[in-house]
Amino acid sequence: MDFACLLNAYFDEAAERQGLSSECIALAGRQIEFCFAGDRWTSLTRALVRGASRPMGKPALRVMVWDGEQPPRNHVLKAYLLALTSRFLDYIGPRGQLLDFQVSGFEALYVPMPGLLFAVDLESNTAFCWKRDTSALPYWEIVSPFRPLLHCWFRSQGIQLLHAAAVGTQEGGLLLAGRGGSGKSTTALACLNSSLRYLSDDFCTIGQQDGVYSAFGLYATAKLEGPEDLARLSSSTWNGFARAPHRRMSASRKGTRRSRTHGRNVVELVLQLLDACFDLRFLLSQASGYVGIK
Repeated sequence: MDFACLLNAYFDEAAERQGLSSECIALAGRQIEFCFAGDRWTSLTRALVRGASRPMGKPALRVMVWDGEQPPRNHVLKAYLLALTSRFLDYIGPRGQLLDFQVSGFEALYVPMPGLLFAVDLESNTAFCWKRDTSALPYWEIVSPFRPLLHCWFRSQGIQLLHAAAVGTQEGGLLLAGRGGSGKSTTALACLNSSLRYLSDDFCTIGQQDGVYSAFGLYATAKLEGPEDLARLSSSTWNGFARAPHRRMSASRKGTRRSRTHGRNVVELVLQLLDACFDLRFLLSQASGYVGIK
């Protein structure tokens, strides 16, 4: 029995104990079904862009999400996961890839902090997200969940996940690339006061169809550095964001300290926008461009 089958059986065990729930979301024009054992992690899909309502066929990808509240029944998998989580330096490469399971059609990696195992079986279009325990996730995993497995699977579909902000209109878009902290989020959010639309501040996907490249929204979030960034953006910016019919934004602090603005915790600040959502797609034509931020 291969590793994917062992993980699948482990998920089924957890779903049998805790119950099964699922949600289908269209990302970059692909239907993806997220299946959860129990309800502890179902809120993670709130950060994903919601596509337009459309008839649901067979999903292109199925993602199983659960945690290690109970160990697997299979003793081999139980021993491996115990060794992986306790002595991960012996089992993963420099990018977190599992050294024992790098075979054609299957990719897996482990993120020691916060203890997330991601695996993608490209032959069956099945993916796994397992958390070591039931402890809370850090903010960056909440505002951009499932990123490693989505990156891997989208790549197999000819779609590239980019670390870049994107703004524009339906006629053309602009990618803003730069290191973390270089100003991508601030620049993208500042465009809300203009005729430009907001697609992303940190990650988006790029795909090609009929010779035309398009940028797709992935996460309905924006990360800010607490009161300083909130104060830098005028109230009219937030009003512009609230008028947009396609977004929900989570403003989170980059760091571990928690601060308060107007009596509310910045980490928990969520701007709920209209429920009428659709796939936001910008064409990247000759009139579009790419900007690097130093």
